[in-house]
Amino acid sequence: MDDAGLAQKESSFNVPPYLSVTIAGDREVVHIGCTPIANHFVSDVTSRRQVMVQLAEAGGLKAVQIADCFGVTPVYLSQLRGRYRQQGSVALRSERRGPKGPMKVTPRLETRVRKLREKGLTYKAIAEEVSGQQEISYQTVRRILQKDEVQQNLLKTEVTEEYLAPPSEPVDSAPVVKIPKEGESQYAGAMLLHVALGEMGLWSVFEKVGALVGQTKLGVKQVVGTIALGFALQLRSIEGFKTALRGDFGMLLGLAKVPCVQTLRAQVASLAESVEPDVVMRKLFEAFVELEPVWEGAYYVDGHFCGYSGARPLPKGWNAKRRIVETGQSDVYVHDASGRALFFINRPLNEHLSKVLPKVVEEIRRISKDEKILLIFDRGGYSGALFKKLQSQGIEFITYLKGRKAKRRFPSNRFKTRWYEVSDPAGIKKSKRQVYKIYEKGTRVHGAGVLKTLVVQDEKGQVPVITNISETSPAKIVSLLKMRWRQENSFKYLSDHYGIEQLIQYDADYFKDQRLMDNPKRKILREKLEGLRKEIVAKEAELGRASESKKQPDGELKTLQRRARRDIKKLNEKVTRLENRLAHTPTKVPASELTGKTYRATMRTERRNLVNAIKIATYNAERLLARRFFKHYKDPRDWLTFFRSILQLPGTITNRSTDEIVVELRPPDEPKVRHALALMLAELNALGGRTFGDGQRLTFALKS
Repeated sequence: MDDAGLAQKESSFNVPPYLSVTIAGDREVVHIGCTPIANHFVSDVTSRRQVMVQLAEAGGLKAVQIADCFGVTPVYLSQLRGRYRQQGSVALRSERRGPKGPMKVTPRLETRVRKLREKGLTYKAIAEEVSGQQEISYQTVRRILQKDEVQQNLLKTEVTEEYLAPPSEPVDSAPVVKIPKEGESQYAGAMLLHVALGEMGLWSVFEKVGALVGQTKLGVKQVVGTIALGFALQLRSIEGFKTALRGDFGMLLGLAKVPCVQTLRAQVASLAESVEPDVVMRKLFEAFVELEPVWEGAYYVDGHFCGYSGARPLPKGWNAKRRIVETGQSDVYVHDASGRALFFINRPLNEHLSKVLPKVVEEIRRISKDEKILLIFDRGGYSGALFKKLQSQGIEFITYLKGRKAKRRFPSNRFKTRWYEVSDPAGIKKSKRQVYKIYEKGTRVHGAGVLKTLVVQDEKGQVPVITNISETSPAKIVSLLKMRWRQENSFKYLSDHYGIEQLIQYDADYFKDQRLMDNPKRKILREKLEGLRKEIVAKEAELGRASESKKQPDGELKTLQRRARRDIKKLNEKVTRLENRLAHTPTKVPASELTGKTYRATMRTERRNLVNAIKIATYNAERLLARRFFKHYKDPRDWLTFFRSILQLPGTITNRSTDEIVVELRPPDEPKVRHALALMLAELNALGGRTFGDGQRLTFALKS
């Protein structure tokens, strides 16, 4: 059976289409497989652009593959697609940029300008002399003469063996990035991150996935390094990079100056189109675990909401920080007990955490294989069906009991004192004995059976915790759950210093809203029915009291009874009519009828996901260096604050040789910090760290 037949028979098997572009004389022919889909003149740029954009918009081929076949960069193709979405096919027409009138600069004008310059006239004098019907500015004169100077310099340049690769050795397509510029830099302290990011595997991951940045003088590592070091220097957003000292920043990356914001955005777009952000995050997760295994196999899972205030019809979700429902999207982050961020999964539709946890388990299983997995999450992941599935896979979990049973309170005499010696996985805090009052019982959870329940009592009340762990002590289970707040602290840190909730791109995908939602009319009808039934009960009670009363004359009593029965009968008739209406009112209605919007949208997040993966790697690298600093500083109160200031220490960057860079940092004023930093630098020097992982060797020192 051929591939096409197999693909039809087995829907999970997808044969990617083969794209080819060939030149036949003055024609360019585009094939998908064996089928020609376009045939146009080689010089017809407009048709060529339309074919590229239509192929990319169809979605069957990756933009990188299309760009490669047509001999353009992914960035250029992305720009064409942006024009097409905003203005349609008209925006793809090949036209001369700038003013559409006749060219002011002609060969005859250039000759006159050169002759007048030979006579010694200034730019302004030449401009006044040659201006006729069309005014010529002195800037135009300057450009004409500078073009001549460039051409003359090119003719004088001799091509020597220094610029040519030896014929016996192939030219390296990804040369080692060196730091050619040296001198004083306000950001010299950030050079420390080169070592830690190398240990985290950031540079090697982008090499393995074959990342590209299009036609630019910068390498992939320099673009990734710009993003990583920029956020480590608290620039907080891509837009905030314009506030940096570009020359001083560039010295950290081997550049005369870092690219401007517009150029950096284009390079980020190209980088995101050349790789799958999910694959990059997965490779980084693997590198994190390889460097330092997950303590106790405990993975902390929680969602982080990213609000959106634009005009696109994005789904709504629960913003736990503001305690309201608002438009936006969510990310599910996975941390370990030390507060290290391992990976994240984007949730554009804000699905319930219980729906995302199976995907989290799948990602962890790719890396951990058969190792122990313990999931710790909050009430958002509470689901009997999920608990049953996790137990069937041999996965342990700890979470809070939810629902009516969680509100039950127990007498104090049922609680026993338990303790556990808690050791800090991050090595910051000293071991401490934690004492808890715990009542151990079982709770039947719908869909999962009876689960072990630990009710913890403290001064604030009783908190029920459920788990499927049988062999671990109750106090240790409670301690593991309490460590979840390190993840909350990590969210705050990542939000304040790295801006993980920020948008990087603003385009969106639209799709028809086919959701069915609860019909609000049924709620109104049920409320009316409840009110009528209460009114009937009140009337019947009134009738009963009137019947038992002996104070009223018989005539008045009969009148009251007759009137009450008539009112009750009318109310029962209303109840019957409302019940009939309720029975014929649909339970679910299309969401578009309620919202008034036919379409929904989800933000495109390829660039954002890629940049957030780099942010996570940088955050982990910063924490790794900070923990090394703490080993010598040993004050848990302000160690992280002091270390962040170290990353912004000024200093001198010097090329000692072609294979070594010396970074001399200005010593901090505080003697204790200065001493701890000196010991940490000696430790880093012993590791033999290099720029971009495989570049020049780094040696750090404090200025005397």
